[in-house]
Amino acid sequence: GLSLMKASETEAGLKALRELVRDFPFSSVLAKAHLAIATSALKKNRVDEAVKEMEAAIRFQPKSEVADQVLLVAAEAYRRAGDLVKARDALRNLVTFHPKSTKVEEAKKKLAELEAKTGGSGRPADIAAVRASVARKDWSGAAYQARQLLAAGAGSDEAEAQWLLGF
Repeated sequence: GLSLMKASETEAGLKALRELVRDFPFSSVLAKAHLAIATSALKKNRVDEAVKEMEAAIRFQPKSEVADQVLLVAAEAYRRAGDLVKARDALRNLVTFHPKSTKVEEAKKKLAELEAKTGGSGRPADIAAVRASVARKDWSGAAYQARQLLAAGAGSDEAEAQWLLGF
């Protein structure tokens, strides 16, 4: 695990990790490789890459020995991508399915912070998530989030949401 994280600190190491993921899709260290690549991507603010890697780790090795770390990093990647619902769900899954993990307290803290910002719904409390979706060209996500703001009667954000939706 530590050597994979160390490998992710260099471009050559990242290349080797990507080759491992590509060439050995059933490797017992697959989740660790995805985790190392995603952690590196987040450090470089390559959020979409981090999300892709975490989703692959969750999909292919949901019960790996690093599943708790995967969920925590996935939550951060989703949060940075503006997908607060998926961030919330990843944190809840960590707390629910890995109750003995050393990451549970950190997950609970982040979950409380996220729910305080969103009113517990996982929906954005302001227009920031809509802007983030637009910046990523996630049009369906932006439309969904903007409609949520309109439905909630979000005040000054309502005008911007209407503009973004073309009303």
